[in-house]
Amino acid sequence: APDDGGREITMYFIEQEIGNGTFSTVAETSGLICSLAGLSGSTAYRVRVVAVNAIGSSLASDAAEFLTLPPLEPQPPADVLVAHGAPYLATVSWSPPADDGGRPVVAYAVSFVASGRSLEEVSMVGAEKQIVEISGLLGATTYEFQAAALNEVGTSIAATCVSSTPPSVVPAAPGIPTVGGLSQHSAALAWEDPMHDGGSPLLGFRIWARSEGSWSMVAELLGGSWNSTVIENLQGDTDHRFKVLAFNRVGAGPFSGVSLVARTWEVPPFAPSGVTASQVWQHEVVLSWEAPARDGGHAITGYRVWQQGGAEADWILAIGDSGSNGTSLVVPRLVGNSAYSFRVAGINSLGVGEQSSPSAIARTLPVPPYKPLPPNITSTAASSAELEWEAPDDGG
Repeated sequence: APDDGGREITMYFIEQEIGNGTFSTVAETSGLICSLAGLSGSTAYRVRVVAVNAIGSSLASDAAEFLTLPPLEPQPPADVLVAHGAPYLATVSWSPPADDGGRPVVAYAVSFVASGRSLEEVSMVGAEKQIVEISGLLGATTYEFQAAALNEVGTSIAATCVSSTPPSVVPAAPGIPTVGGLSQHSAALAWEDPMHDGGSPLLGFRIWARSEGSWSMVAELLGGSWNSTVIENLQGDTDHRFKVLAFNRVGAGPFSGVSLVARTWEVPPFAPSGVTASQVWQHEVVLSWEAPARDGGHAITGYRVWQQGGAEADWILAIGDSGSNGTSLVVPRLVGNSAYSFRVAGINSLGVGEQSSPSAIARTLPVPPYKPLPPNITSTAASSAELEWEAPDDGG
């Protein structure tokens, strides 16, 4: 120790040359030993000491010179901590290593591993950052999180922290579906994945649609890799809206927002309703009906009629085109005393529309007996003969 000048020495300042004979204080101590940290490897340094008592500071000592050893990898980061804001998230934080190995830390590598799984590297972050958020984790799972420091020499041993995620929850809502590829009866949908899967892998998506009534599910896509599909069997010439939800083993998540209105292409007319045989005669009926709720986007120019002569008979064309948008007509050429049902469909420039439901059975009026078959001659004599025949339909 130097002469204290008559007052007890209370402090020593250690000064380091920073260039051109200029020194700057880098440490202080009340003892006679001091460790300098944060030095660079393979580098020459000059340091000196200044003593301080109650009266003031001494002149600086002559400078001592030394050369540091070659640089090494840094020591591991310190104080690795993990916090979970959700089952699928982890926030990993740490402090810089106590020794950077003689070269500045330039980055940190963060990784994690679950039991029985391979190590996954999340990201490399700059030396100025000591926190990173990890997503895509599984709920109710124990992970080992690792952080390693890097300098120009190499990578430190990883510092670790073991932590368990909370139980899984349902997934977040998918993105609002966009609609494209419209046709008369289909629409192509696409959407973004949910922001998170709830900590349990997605099992699939459910698509709901609404046109004129309430919402109904129109498709279920199994497997979490779906982001688009084509919805079939939609009503033509109709406004449709769509929404999507994702589901995992915990359950179904919230719905996405609702898509913009998408109108399917124009179509042949919708089905007429209320088909009725209002007047019935021996060989014809007057058929009437309610016009379709929609003409499909094009004016109705006529109607087509089918008839069925008995419950087991085939449906056959009765009138190909009425040539008018009127909602009644006469169906001719019917068989008397016979049961008939009828169906009707509208016609526009796009074609023949949907058929109506069958009308109630209508029976034509009775008629004179049908022509008997030729008689059989059963015996003859000189002046007589006997005939026999089958009775014809009595016509009702």
